[in-house]
Amino acid sequence: MFQPGETIVDLTADELGAKVLQYYNERIVERYQWNVISFLLRLNSQEFIYWEDRPPAIYNPSDYWWQESGRATGNNRNINGFPHSTATTVLG
Repeated sequence: MFQPGETIVDLTADELGAKVLQYYNERIVERYQWNVISFLLRLNSQEFIYWEDRPPAIYNPSDYWWQESGRATGNNRNINGFPHSTATTVLG
């Protein structure tokens, strides 16, 4: 997904978000050809949210814009994605 010598710090939030969606589309949904993908989100020690996509969505990276969350630590990046119908500044 990265070009030779390219790292996550070299990319804008929009470029990195597009790569994340491209990876998801190609390496998860299309590669494994699942007809259902399930998600389990832990809220706390006793509560969870579970949902399924049937079939798993293929996302068009150009339909979204991305913003740094301001919550990254160390060498990590933490970005949030929004559909273009959302205002261009959401956080902060």
